[in-house]
Amino acid sequence: MRTRKIVALLLAWSCISSQLMAQEPPKYVERPHAPIFWRPYLHADVAPARLKNTNRLHELMRAGKLYLTLQDAIAIAIENNLDLEVARYGPVSAEWSLERLQAGGALPGVTGGNAIANQVASGQGVTGSQVTSGLASGGGGGGGGGTNALVSQVGPITPNLDPVFQNGTAFSHSTFPQANTVQSQTNALIDTRHTYTNLFQEGLLSGGTVQLVANEFYLKENAPSNYLNPSVAPLVQVLIRHNFLQGFGIGVNSRFIRVAENQVVASHETFRSQLINTIATVINLYWDLVTDDEDLKVRQITLDASNKFLDDTQKQISLGVIAKVELFRAESDVSTRTQELAISESTVRQQEVLLKNALSRNGLEDPLVDAAEVVPLDHIEVPAKDDLPGLRDLVARALAHRPDVALNKISDENAEISAKGTANGVLPFLQGLALTTDHGLAGDPVTASNGATADPYYVGGIGNAPSTLLSHSRRWDRNVRG
Repeated sequence: MRTRKIVALLLAWSCISSQLMAQEPPKYVERPHAPIFWRPYLHADVAPARLKNTNRLHELMRAGKLYLTLQDAIAIAIENNLDLEVARYGPVSAEWSLERLQAGGALPGVTGGNAIANQVASGQGVTGSQVTSGLASGGGGGGGGGTNALVSQVGPITPNLDPVFQNGTAFSHSTFPQANTVQSQTNALIDTRHTYTNLFQEGLLSGGTVQLVANEFYLKENAPSNYLNPSVAPLVQVLIRHNFLQGFGIGVNSRFIRVAENQVVASHETFRSQLINTIATVINLYWDLVTDDEDLKVRQITLDASNKFLDDTQKQISLGVIAKVELFRAESDVSTRTQELAISESTVRQQEVLLKNALSRNGLEDPLVDAAEVVPLDHIEVPAKDDLPGLRDLVARALAHRPDVALNKISDENAEISAKGTANGVLPFLQGLALTTDHGLAGDPVTASNGATADPYYVGGIGNAPSTLLSHSRRWDRNVRG
């Protein structure tokens, strides 16, 4: 009987799998549809919870009876099982977690370790030349330390693998009273600034980052001492930072991605396990009801036979063929068979309740389902012989297809992958850094009171500034301030 149940379970699973693959699964979570610029700020659409039974359950009812085949019972149970519907969100959540980890960076709640460096131009204008020479402070503020708790992760932090583009645009018009007019040659320094800062960063899975900075600074002042006014100072910087011990290697930095990929498979196995358990429960309940119905029929036949025997005994006693004492034995047999029939009917009703609870989403709250009598249409057929594989083949097949075995293998593999990050985290920190920066300068020439003027190399507008940048020239004149 146990082998027959295994065969029936495998056949039912194959039939249901083919039906589920043939049908398009409903969309329980739908991503937002919008341009990429504001799509990350939109929430996903989640279908509302369905708390009612599907129409299939009522379509199979006729005159207060629920006529069920085994395939109908399995299909209805899959449609109305709430635990199974909740388990459908597992693969979706695992896939979204994988997308999050494919972006790199620290885990949620962990302080990030990827710094983004930028640089500004110095030496441009009166204030810039004073900052460069150390005669004035460039300003800026300092950040205060926080007292909040920090969550740390085991092992090195993966660089940000998603490309990052930052742009900062600022326009300012300011007036500064001058206590010392020797350099500015004016009592109030009025300047107009346009600042454009651009940064592009790309993380490397091997354990490094590449940054490209392209800035442009426009300045127009009322200082007669400026030989270039207005002036444009572009800046280009390339920074490459890479780890060589701690945090080095694709295997270390991709460990969370590989674990998340395994979790996607594990979520599907978890859902498959829930589905198999649901099917197995319905199959057992269905065949138990079929068995109880057959037992009820047998009990009814035996009661009819006992009533026939009692009737014949009464006739024989009236004819004087047998003694009257035989009447007590016949009545006792009828009483016993009546009690057995009542127990069998109670068992059938209890089994119907269990099966209807498995088929219904809200249990027996539906009065039609509660009052319906379940009529199983399939019957147990005992084959002439059991054509089953050997025990070793069955064990090998179970080890290859059982979800719990697959989940244990995935758990062991994830532990092995995570151990690489733990071992790498104890290595010393060694990082290589390559940096190159190029500055440019161009502007409109201004003739000073003493007749001096700017170097013609730097004369020009915004179109001439990139040429001074790309030529790698360092022809900064001491007398040029721009």
